[in-house]
Amino acid sequence: MADGTRAELRQYTDEIEDVRVLYFITALCTVIASAGTSSTAARAQHPAHRADGQPGDRRPGAHQ
Repeated sequence: MADGTRAELRQYTDEIEDVRVLYFITALCTVIASAGTSSTAARAQHPAHRADGQPGDRRPGAHQ
């Protein structure tokens, strides 16, 4: 195999690896964003929390 062909193949392989890394990071960010949204939505629907994010029950010792 000629050196020129080998260099082109190496460059092509590096470009594919860059795309794989970009895809992985994008997928990871999507999972993290989805997890954050889900926990926020679940917390907002929980009866112990009001819409302003403060605990709904203000009796002493109710929330620790």
